Amino acid sequence: MRPITLIQILLLSAACSAQPGFSVVHVGAANASGEGRSIFETSYGYLVFSAEVDQSSGLIWLYTTRFDPAGNHLGGYTFRSPRNLSTGLADCVSRSVTGNFHATVGSFSSDMQDTLCIYQFDDQGDTIATAFVQAEASQGCRDCLSINATENWACGWCTTNTDPLIDVACIRKIDIQGNEIIRRTWPNIQRFSTITQVEDESFLVGGIRSSITDKTVLMKVSAEGEEIWTRYLGGINLLGGGSGHSTLMANGNYLIAGCYLPPDSTEAGERSFASLYCYSPDGEQLWRRDLLYGRYGGAVLSRAATNDEYWVVGGYYQVPRDPDLAATIWRVDMNGDTLYSRKYWYYGGEGAVNAATYGIDTTSDGGLVLTGVASEGMNGQEPFNHKTWILKLDQHGCLVPGCHTVGLQVYELALQGALQVSPNPTHDIVRFTLELPNGYPLQGHVQALVLDAQGKEVARQNISASGTLVSGAIPLNGQAAGLYYLHFRDEEKWLAGQKVVVQ
Repeated sequence: MRPITLIQILLLSAACSAQPGFSVVHVGAANASGEGRSIFETSYGYLVFSAEVDQSSGLIWLYTTRFDPAGNHLGGYTFRSPRNLSTGLADCVSRSVTGNFHATVGSFSSDMQDTLCIYQFDDQGDTIATAFVQAEASQGCRDCLSINATENWACGWCTTNTDPLIDVACIRKIDIQGNEIIRRTWPNIQRFSTITQVEDESFLVGGIRSSITDKTVLMKVSAEGEEIWTRYLGGINLLGGGSGHSTLMANGNYLIAGCYLPPDSTEAGERSFASLYCYSPDGEQLWRRDLLYGRYGGAVLSRAATNDEYWVVGGYYQVPRDPDLAATIWRVDMNGDTLYSRKYWYYGGEGAVNAATYGIDTTSDGGLVLTGVASEGMNGQEPFNHKTWILKLDQHGCLVPGCHTVGLQVYELALQGALQVSPNPTHDIVRFTLELPNGYPLQGHVQALVLDAQGKEVARQNISASGTLVSGAIPLNGQAAGLYYLHFRDEEKWLAGQKVVVQ
């Protein structure tokens, strides 16, 4: 056996410390199912807030879970209650200016009033403090925004009349002691879903109303929660509007993730565009960009990236259904034009759902980390069981570096664990096996590509599949010592990839 040199140790160290991306699902050992809600990059890796169903009680509780930079589980906390707990839906936990995290947590059951509390968490996911806000017949929070060290805005719904019960969209300013400072309600709106702070201490609030056309609500309110202007968007939609989530752009305008279907469409109950809107601070719609068209297509969240560009996440239900739902990531420029898109899923098969679109955070390496839900299809080992999905991508939207040079937009994550590469590190040749599920549909020839650390292609080879096994070897003799990336693809999609160290 050859001794390992200092150069080899440095190369291996670099390979281990690099964080090209990961895709994992997680559910606590005592839980039946789970869904991610918000995710944040931290000093140790990533902190995930999720809603999971406890097996013994059947109740939905709040969980925080820590992962290291490679996606390995580090531990977490369970927040129990005799009732169901809810922090909201889309990216509903907020990072405070102090570096801690705030959530407005509702608790509910079928036979009691709904209660609301303020939770504060440290960067390990443990609670620093909780404060009771109030109880009333019907109320809930869909998003929480920390505006300073002592105050939050919460948006969702609350009660205006108890008999008969009437609940309406509302926003509330609440301090960390649980005191409600401001409450504003809008009877013509069902729910508010998102709230974002923009310029001069004003806010954009997104929600939905009871309407067949232009169901999504976008409202600008002042620092005191008073309505400045309201716009309705989305075209025709029989089932539900967009989240109304907004991002303040570098030019001062507002980027809105949503959906759109022309008013004269005949498919109002099935299909729509995942769309982006741009509004000026005065409420003028400057443009709309339609990203894709499909069953229940929609863009859900966005974040500012580098170079005056933006990340957008969403998806649509596919036809044919394999899987039913795959998460889609777009990178767009200042005008909303798509620079590239990536489609990812964890579980394949009919009925499988993959939506890493509930919470996102930009990362210090220029990439993106996402959380949401993934569930196996009807033929899976745990059919339709929801699990928290965490997906980390690099600055090019790649799970494995160099994917942006392969020339594909569809990425099959379910095969990643089936790829075996050896020897690794290697001196002259790398052998591989990729075990496919029975009946897996390959499209045309399979190719293996090797890229260097700069993304330059150094080897390419057609691979034959024998039944469910894709196997072979690629010579790497003559290549300089260093880090390389091995990618597998067929004619339609990226199949799997891995780092390879050449000594």
